[in-house]
Amino acid sequence: MFGIIISLTASIGFGSSSVFAKISMQKMQSGTTTLISLITSTIITLFVSTLFTQTEEYNKLNIEILMLLFYIGVLTYFFGRLLNYTSVQYIGVNKATPIIGTTPLFASLTAIIFMNEKITTPIMIGTALIIMGIILITRKTIDATKY
Repeated sequence: MFGIIISLTASIGFGSSSVFAKISMQKMQSGTTTLISLITSTIITLFVSTLFTQTEEYNKLNIEILMLLFYIGVLTYFFGRLLNYTSVQYIGVNKATPIIGTTPLFASLTAIIFMNEKITTPIMIGTALIIMGIILITRKTIDATKY
């Protein structure tokens, strides 16, 4: 149950951050918003992670783990946030956030490719639902008042 509460709390944080980013981008560009949010979150993350990390953990670091963590940092912390905020700036929170919410689709594909995870019926159904959702979100709506 604790894991579910943490996941929902993270979801609330990610969802509301898009709204706050959109508000800030009414006065500044997505790159500036990304830079300021990255500096702020880096400082907070460094402080909090040192409180919760046992010093023995640092002994486990090797070049392979450091490269994976570097890759994660570049993909999510920088590019993910920059592209997230830029998409919010261009298409708004209501469209950008659900599209960015396709993360499970790409996580599943990546896990299948790199970790040899199995494709199951629930994964296939979930993938189809995600694709249908993207189609619904991105298609142009028909103005019924014209007819």
